[in-house]
Amino acid sequence: MVRSTAIHRPHETHRQWWWPAALLSLFVLTGCGGPTNQGSPTNQDFTKVKVGMPLKQVEQMLGTGVEVLADDPEIPGVYIPTPKERADAGSPNQRWIKWVTPDHYILIGVDDGEVFSVRRQ
Repeated sequence: MVRSTAIHRPHETHRQWWWPAALLSLFVLTGCGGPTNQGSPTNQDFTKVKVGMPLKQVEQMLGTGVEVLADDPEIPGVYIPTPKERADAGSPNQRWIKWVTPDHYILIGVDDGEVFSVRRQ
């Protein structure tokens, strides 16, 4: 009778299972691929916002803002046109979005998904 020299090692067939799990854990724990802003935005984040940027890119940097539909007491000296005034001016898709921190604010005007106005303090 011939004896097989191969040794069955069931644990070796599952040896490579850990690396995909480790890689996935690394992405989840470090936040790779998620929004770049964790927490509230800073004044430095506000200075990166420029006219012509897509709204999606701004929201990636700052998180989701609050749409402003009329004049806002948190942002003094800024006139926000009403939705009717926007429609009458030919810009019914125009929106105004704000981000406010204790020390700073930024207000952007967005039309068709692109920033056309930036106001910050």
